[in-house]
Amino acid sequence: MQTPDQKKKKPQIAKISLQSEQAQPVLNLSENGSLILKEFRLNGQGLKVTHTHDQWDFSLSESTHNLSLENLVTVGHLGQGASGQVEKVQDQVTGQYFAMKKIPVASDPQYLKQLSDELKLALECSSPYVVKCYGAFYKSGTLHIILEYMDVGSIDSLIKKVKNLNEPVMALLLYQILLGIDYLHNKKKIIHRDIKPQNILVNKKGEIKITDFGISGTIETMQQRKTYVGTAVYMSPERLNGEMYGKDSDIWSIGILTAECLMGKHPIQKTQFIDMVNEISSFNIENVQAKISAEMKNFISMWQSYLLISSVKLKPEERATVDQLLNHKIILRTKKIDKMVFLQWLNQVTQL
Repeated sequence: MQTPDQKKKKPQIAKISLQSEQAQPVLNLSENGSLILKEFRLNGQGLKVTHTHDQWDFSLSESTHNLSLENLVTVGHLGQGASGQVEKVQDQVTGQYFAMKKIPVASDPQYLKQLSDELKLALECSSPYVVKCYGAFYKSGTLHIILEYMDVGSIDSLIKKVKNLNEPVMALLLYQILLGIDYLHNKKKIIHRDIKPQNILVNKKGEIKITDFGISGTIETMQQRKTYVGTAVYMSPERLNGEMYGKDSDIWSIGILTAECLMGKHPIQKTQFIDMVNEISSFNIENVQAKISAEMKNFISMWQSYLLISSVKLKPEERATVDQLLNHKIILRTKKIDKMVFLQWLNQVTQL
């Protein structure tokens, strides 16, 4: 038999349970089921921008209005991005191929903000060195972002086929990567935060473009980021150590990516996190065994001074800037290389 005190506790317990349920965040949906993400309203018919800011450099392609989620049929799996899986889809009306990024939508406010930011970044970016976004849909709890399809794949897939990239090819790739980073850093004020071979895509036209802005961050005026996101093995030492960081952290990642492409393997070999952090914190390019020319060694050596650190005390601001790298003689020399040479090489590799 229950005491009077025990009986009094029942309503209180029920009340606490009800308050907990009410505190759970819910998706912001309109009456017709459209997902509302800050400036965007999305449903199975497409995306609508409810309001824009003066600083927005935003416009949807005319082809976007002709896209229909019902007409996009999955024909292959392309991979897993920072925030969702990516499928190869074909428009059954036009026959055109796209990459469709499918992101499950959760009710967490912070997560929804990240989705909104990623969509905004994808739509805002307009550069020949950044993968184009054609629009987005929301259906059955999933956000579908329609992206440009790059028919060769990632640099990572090229490395797996040829083991390592020769210097002229690497210089051509690097030139376009740096132009993309220059656009993100200086035009859009964006830190990518996840530069790696899997996020650098190539098409049969010989175009190289940066993709996957799921964890990108805006560079605030006179303020740096301190969030820990990205692929650890490509992170700069200050990021791994939880310190403040800025756009120079992307430069570190480009340096590691370049060394990996030239070597045919990642220069950081430790797999345990603590060991990996220690190796990155004491990284020395002179210890890396790679058959590269003296001139390319000098180029890498510059990064050793500014980017591939030998001490955790190295100041990130001492690293080379995008402008300095773009004006290096190896990169400047790529302008004289006939693009057909690269296309012929690319054609041979894709046949492997």
